[in-house]
Amino acid sequence: MLRYKKLYFMLFNFVTDGINALENFDGVKALQILKQAQIDCKELYISSQESKQPRRNH
Repeated sequence: MLRYKKLYFMLFNFVTDGINALENFDGVKALQILKQAQIDCKELYISSQESKQPRRNH
């Protein structure tokens, strides 16, 4: 099951880091942070969906 609290805090922290980078006029770092947020959160979401799928016995 997807742990929304974990996903929320993960995104919140990434966004906070991205905002801090922008406030320091480091757009490249902000972009890297946001891209990594996409990757990490997508992986968490996909892995939670895979664990929901029933296993078939053959």
